[in-house]
Amino acid sequence: MAGKKKRPDSFLKIVFVVVSIILILRLLGSFFPENRVWGFNHAGYSEGLFLIYPIFLIACFWIYFQGLRRETIWPDGLNPPINVFKSAFIYIILLVSAAGFYFFSVDAHFLGDGHQLLAQLSDPTLTLKSESFGDMKIHQLLSRLIGDADSRMSLYLSFKYIAVSSGMIYTLSLLHYGRKIAGSMFGYFAFVLINLLAANTILFYGYVETYSPVTAFIFLFFISAVSSIKNGRGAVVPVLAFLAALFFHKITIIFLPALLIYAFIILGREKSTRRILSGQKWILIIMAVLAVVFYGGIIITAPLSIKKIFLSPAGGSFTTDGYFLLAPKHIIDYLNLIIFLAPLPVMTLLFIYMRSNKEVSGGLKAALWFILTGAFIGAMAAFIIEPKLGMARDWDLFSTMLIPAQLAGACLWLNYFENHERFQPTTIMIVIMLLSIFIPWLALNNSEKGLYRYALDIMKQDPKHGRTGLYTMIPYQEENGNQIEADRLKRYCALSYPEMEMVRQSEKMLFEGDLDQGIKLADEAIAENPGFFRGYQLKAKFQLNMGRYEQALENFKIADALNPYNSDNNYFTGVVYQRLGDTVSALKYFRRGMSYDALNPFPAIEVADYFSARAQLDSARFYFRSFSDTVKIFPPNLYYKFGLRGLIYGDTSRAIQFFDRYLKAGNNPELMEEVSKIKGRLIH
Repeated sequence: MAGKKKRPDSFLKIVFVVVSIILILRLLGSFFPENRVWGFNHAGYSEGLFLIYPIFLIACFWIYFQGLRRETIWPDGLNPPINVFKSAFIYIILLVSAAGFYFFSVDAHFLGDGHQLLAQLSDPTLTLKSESFGDMKIHQLLSRLIGDADSRMSLYLSFKYIAVSSGMIYTLSLLHYGRKIAGSMFGYFAFVLINLLAANTILFYGYVETYSPVTAFIFLFFISAVSSIKNGRGAVVPVLAFLAALFFHKITIIFLPALLIYAFIILGREKSTRRILSGQKWILIIMAVLAVVFYGGIIITAPLSIKKIFLSPAGGSFTTDGYFLLAPKHIIDYLNLIIFLAPLPVMTLLFIYMRSNKEVSGGLKAALWFILTGAFIGAMAAFIIEPKLGMARDWDLFSTMLIPAQLAGACLWLNYFENHERFQPTTIMIVIMLLSIFIPWLALNNSEKGLYRYALDIMKQDPKHGRTGLYTMIPYQEENGNQIEADRLKRYCALSYPEMEMVRQSEKMLFEGDLDQGIKLADEAIAENPGFFRGYQLKAKFQLNMGRYEQALENFKIADALNPYNSDNNYFTGVVYQRLGDTVSALKYFRRGMSYDALNPFPAIEVADYFSARAQLDSARFYFRSFSDTVKIFPPNLYYKFGLRGLIYGDTSRAIQFFDRYLKAGNNPELMEEVSKIKGRLIH
């Protein structure tokens, strides 16, 4: 290329050495799949796949020696296309990407909440989680439109179609804005390929979770903002993309500072922007200090529901598996996450520090500062936010935080080294490195057996974090006819989670009225697993029955902080407020309990009673009919009581329905005879 500056060949050697080290580490990690090297060991779960690393090493050697002999691997004197939609090659890339996303859609869903989501969303009474409301609502609507007789299959197809569609938005963003970032055709296609091979793009391969659309739109926000700032032209696309991402998932809110920075750069005066950029190192230091202050303020002053979003600095009352901010296992997990999802920015910053003398100015400098700031914000968030499922299994959530870091690596690589004489061979080696991550990762997610083993290994490393996932696998194995494996999991869970049996025994004591022994057992369950919400919920129920309302309220709030969106918890919190005489708060929690589970009749009955007591019988009947008349209730005499409630509300037909259900399920002959008489009088 014309105008390239001569640089020592040591740059090629440095890139070769760094890439080779990463390839060797991934090769070694393949032989230790059960250890905490989950960001390196993916090939170890597919038979013989580790052999790709020697092949990639040989390819890097060949590229290295080719790079020593000549500057370019193939001639490139072209500029990126002015209009991507007039280039046939662009449509080929789109077609190949769409085919890849669709035909290589993942077959296994053990990571994140895959199988749980398929089970939960197939329940029409499910209340959508507020943090991913937009994504889950679209899945509900699309699955109904698909209309397969098997609701789980409809949901799976919904996830698949939305993931592929999100991938197309991502690819179009790359193709359109990449031409404004790259300076040559080779650089343009390298930029596109580097981002298409990022590990987080597996979310577009039919991945069952709620992060595909938010990933596409966060990426669109950052890449469109970089292009806008670089070219000095304001654009509405970054704002719209940010709002779309926020609609799909609230995790987007962590990038609100990046949106404000974009607005300041675009709307502010050029002189003010230059002044800020001249002190960008100090700004990053100030941001780091503010992040520490923000984190410290939350840990010290925030309510528990907010605190539980973040890791405790050195362990606390609710710490499980010894997992806290400064714990060695968390730091190791974070390094796994970075090398797995965003290796390029770390490498590029190292190369810039060691080798680049290039000065950037104007719009380019502002654009790079913007994307680096976004990367810093996301990386900080990924470090301090608690991985509820364990970081390896929660990788999909954390990948959204590292989107700007991934993009920053590609932008920095192009803008600092595109004019370097060894840009082509070094870029090809980086693509090989990304392939060494992406291919085993895609293969693992398409191997049900391999991903099952991988999921078991990572969950056993932090067993309390993996409890729900391990219990979910038991019915999965039973449904697939693998009873031996299901029994093995049951034995493991019984040994690893004694708190579950403690809770069951304690609940039995609550039902039998043995309050003193039952509350002691609830305390033992809390001591065994301080992060398990049911221990606190159960203890609060005992305290409620003992008349210790303030203590019960405190424990119900702890349970709610540990497990939001729980209908029972909100119902009983409402009962406590009712006993305390706070009707307004009681109604709020009863209604919240109704919204979280349409099959839970108890909060609806309480609200109906509230309106009935005020002679508002139309409202009482409305809430009495708000839950299904097929709901299963225990003990059976509650059917009788609900029938009596219906008579009080003036809803005779529904009262008869509950009397009929008691006559089928009841076990008290005298009461059954009385119910028969009541029903007879109502009918005649």
